[in-house]
Amino acid sequence: MSGLLSPSPAITILLENESLRPGDKVKGKIRLECRRPIPMSEMKVSLRGKRTIKPFLTYRTKKFLKKDCTLWTSDNGHRNEIPPGTHFYTFSFTIPKHLFVPSFRGTIGNIKYYIKVTPNFDIHSTTKIYKEFILKFGNEPVVKLTRTEPNDPVEQLKENVKLTTTVSDNLIHQGMLLNVSAHLQNLSTTKTIRKIRFKLVQETNYHTCHKDCVKMEKSCNAQETVTLAKTAMEEYLVPCFQNINIVHMFTVPSELYCTFSDGMISNGFKVVVELYTGRVFDGKPLVFEHKLKALDSAPIDGSVMVL
Repeated sequence: MSGLLSPSPAITILLENESLRPGDKVKGKIRLECRRPIPMSEMKVSLRGKRTIKPFLTYRTKKFLKKDCTLWTSDNGHRNEIPPGTHFYTFSFTIPKHLFVPSFRGTIGNIKYYIKVTPNFDIHSTTKIYKEFILKFGNEPVVKLTRTEPNDPVEQLKENVKLTTTVSDNLIHQGMLLNVSAHLQNLSTTKTIRKIRFKLVQETNYHTCHKDCVKMEKSCNAQETVTLAKTAMEEYLVPCFQNINIVHMFTVPSELYCTFSDGMISNGFKVVVELYTGRVFDGKPLVFEHKLKALDSAPIDGSVMVL
């Protein structure tokens, strides 16, 4: 009876490290603080990885990583009283090395990793405590590239306007300087290019199969873009059959998700060049794109690792 009348104990999840990589161990302690004796039959701790996507009006969630462990159980299978005071229970999980899906948070979907504690204090109710941690890019890549590999130019032709872009590095990481060179050829007999803008964009694509997508006549795909950096709208005058060379530099933000794809969520980056032919900043521009890949940390010893 004392447990039913006692205030709920305070439970805290203490992690040794909240930023981890595949193959690392998630180590920590569960701190249980009781002011009075508390009846408890068992305490479980779990490692979870969860993907959530909101394609339409409802969330679709899938747990792709599940590991469970019993920290404490009563001797006789019934509830035993935990004495007053502060109690610690240690745990350790190993993150699978083959797990190449990092933590991610977007407006349409997210990927989370967390520790869950489930103590059974009362036969009629179960308390659940959560603690999220960050999973970064792994040390064992699917693709390994080096700085010595060339960055091939990307050539595109749209409406008789040819744009060739070259970047200083196709593999970007936090805080680096990215140089973008553009060679513009106006092959049109009627258009004059008047304004140009460069952007560094993160693009995330979501794919999920909703049971009502056919009936609702909606696509299973969704996309969101985030502009990480951009130049001001600059005035240029490139008349018909004229060429121009332009160079711009971006500073990659210090907080950056890496490039990845898990079949339902894929994240990537690109340089976007917008060309305007109007005298004022209106109308639909000609848009050219140069795809990039990104790391979640700076490369080591001159090599980079990319999903």
